[in-house]
Amino acid sequence: MYQEQRLQSDKYLESFKKILKENSMHFLSMEISSDAKDMQEATDMIIKITGGDIALRVREPTCKFRDFTVRSQTRYGNKTEIDKLKEGFGDWYLYGWGDGNSKVSEYILVDIHKVRETKLLEKNRKHIPNGDGTKFISITIDELEQNQCIISKSIKNRKPKTHWEQQLELLEVKAPWED
Repeated sequence: MYQEQRLQSDKYLESFKKILKENSMHFLSMEISSDAKDMQEATDMIIKITGGDIALRVREPTCKFRDFTVRSQTRYGNKTEIDKLKEGFGDWYLYGWGDGNSKVSEYILVDIHKVRETKLLEKNRKHIPNGDGTKFISITIDELEQNQCIISKSIKNRKPKTHWEQQLELLEVKAPWED
């Protein structure tokens, strides 16, 4: 299963690299040099790369949901993504929605340190079955934005669906107002 998921996400690597390059300013810090450094070393400004470890996730075009999901349970009880994030691994999460042809068409770049600081992973959330023996939690983009966890995003204008509307859609049932 891991190999299958890895191959699926690896086809988007070039697109992810492009997004990260476009957002590289978020991985830099700049400061004005000291007078001594300016006078003795011809240095007016210092740029430091803050960088860090980046998790990548892509959802295929069939996914209509625009939320941040994190695997919370595996079929065999192994360590999950949420466990690793809670343990302090990962600095950034580039979470995207692919077009099916190796291009990430929408994304959010999430500061995982902020997610941990705001305890979003600790909240009591529903563990949603994935249909393959695994489960995940969902955090809305609105909640991430309210907690200032999103560094950058490119999401097409969509009216967010309520959980109830999403469930109806999964069941392929029309809501009463859609007649």
